[in-house]
Amino acid sequence: MGLYSKIKCKKITEIMKKHITLVLLLVLIVSCSDTKKDKIKDDTKIEQTQNDTFLKATIDGVTFYADAPIYFSAQNIITLAAVSKDNTEKIRIYINYNKGPATYTFGKGISNSDNMVYTNTKVDWLAAKTKGKGTITLTGEGDYLIGKFSFTGVNKEDSSTKQITDGEFKVKTGS
Repeated sequence: MGLYSKIKCKKITEIMKKHITLVLLLVLIVSCSDTKKDKIKDDTKIEQTQNDTFLKATIDGVTFYADAPIYFSAQNIITLAAVSKDNTEKIRIYINYNKGPATYTFGKGISNSDNMVYTNTKVDWLAAKTKGKGTITLTGEGDYLIGKFSFTGVNKEDSSTKQITDGEFKVKTGS
């Protein structure tokens, strides 16, 4: 094999290395890309890509869903708040949090400051120590607070009620 053949072989080898590197880089990029886009699979479930937080519930048989609930904690009081996409409905939960994962009971006759509120437009339905009733079960804590809730909210103006059932949430705590 002459000198010319060795140089040509070396150049072909260098070109092949570049092509192999490029192919491996493309495979890596494709395999790491996020194939889950925000898709509606049915009327109530949304796959989330970067933010896996949510708060959902059924209100008098109608689904409520918020994919960006707010978590705030100060002096053992936890506040969770979620707003519907059209900004007409809100759910707020306030818990005097001192036990960790546990079940908390809300409602008339229970002497604590915990409460849950459902708001539709500008009308509130409340479960607190003066009216309504409900429970919240915290099932996990750490980087995320995870739980389930339900309550019967009572409107202070006309004493009408709203049934909030099958509530679930997962919120980022920032810890």
